[in-house]
Amino acid sequence: SLWLRAVCAWAPHAAVHTRSAVALWLGEPVQRPLELVNARALRPCPGVRIVARVLSPELVVERAGVRVVTPAYAFAEVAATDDGRAAERGFRQRLVTPEQVLAAGRQLVGTSGNVVRSRVLAELATNPWSAAERRLHALLGGAHIDGWVANARIRVGGRLVVGDVLFAEERLILEVDGFEYHSAAGDFQHDWERQNLLTLAGYRVLRFTWDQLEHPDYVLGQVRRALRGRNA
Repeated sequence: SLWLRAVCAWAPHAAVHTRSAVALWLGEPVQRPLELVNARALRPCPGVRIVARVLSPELVVERAGVRVVTPAYAFAEVAATDDGRAAERGFRQRLVTPEQVLAAGRQLVGTSGNVVRSRVLAELATNPWSAAERRLHALLGGAHIDGWVANARIRVGGRLVVGDVLFAEERLILEVDGFEYHSAAGDFQHDWERQNLLTLAGYRVLRFTWDQLEHPDYVLGQVRRALRGRNA
């Protein structure tokens, strides 16, 4: 927007960060106050919030004429207050990897909210694309069930599909349906078409709902039965 460009021209060495940067990277409107980070304090400006912090040059890029922190840094910043939701969206859109967000988080040691941020970033290390997936990952990790990868691309029937959790050796896929599941008829149909493709390609698919994740014994029992024959 013209207002955004005008503010950035007023503070040419500052960079857009936190929620403002997340909005830019995710293609959403930037709400006021615009959040800027600068190496030194600046005089107050209406509709702008400024934090004094020195950033390494590699953490700032130019996007459409606006200096903005990298998506990994922005998602790591807001993880202290949004429980990792922005990072999960960034993973889904393939803007960033968990490794990049974790590396950016190490640049935030000593900043406000870093105790919460560190916990959330540790949970994001397994590449969850939703809160439900993150909960499933935690259940598997807590039960010491390994040998899986999250959101792996699988080519079946001439198409690339993504499995929420893939046990490649066992050709087993775990799918988890979060809060928003079946919010649109098209999503419902797409999920079942994808499951049919996987089944026809020889994969077994287990589906779990958010409510079922509240019952770990059930979920882990189903997974262990499907993995029977290996040390799970």
